[in-house]
Amino acid sequence: MGRIQGLTELFITGDLLIKTGAGELHSVTIGFSGAAAGQKVTFWDNTTNSGTVLVPFVLDGAAGTITKEWPQGKRFETGLFVDIQGGGQIQLEITYK
Repeated sequence: MGRIQGLTELFITGDLLIKTGAGELHSVTIGFSGAAAGQKVTFWDNTTNSGTVLVPFVLDGAAGTITKEWPQGKRFETGLFVDIQGGGQIQLEITYK
């Protein structure tokens, strides 16, 4: 598969409206330490942390890394908002268009 054109890479450390309007989420990497098992990182198909959940992640311990890729993209229509719940150091790297 060739390189996907038009992707944007972003590093996130808190709740953020990433994009308004339609697009595609292609990859997410979550690095965390000092977190609590069960904490959530939720991507919403909206401009706020309500409405339709695009993809939820649940942290399985105090520290670790979660990586997820969608080669064809995970489509969103309204916008892309990320909600990072709880404490600890949580950093995200995402690619989207």
